[in-house]
Amino acid sequence: MAQTKVTRNRQVTIPAEIARVAHITEGDILSVDLVGGTVVLRKAESELPVIRIGKKISDAEIERLIAEAAVEVSG
Repeated sequence: MAQTKVTRNRQVTIPAEIARVAHITEGDILSVDLVGGTVVLRKAESELPVIRIGKKISDAEIERLIAEAAVEVSG
């Protein structure tokens, strides 16, 4: 079992192996619940699609992605 320390600001670091397996990356939102005295962290479901791009893209491509997301959100 992995362990982590709580900082004075109540922050914790998720061990790299657990973050990797859980697909948790920088910028992700986690929900925090208390279940029978146990703290449970869960990757939150986003209402809007998240676009992570590690490369340069054109303005036209950004507009296309926004349009696709708008259609997906509106149903």
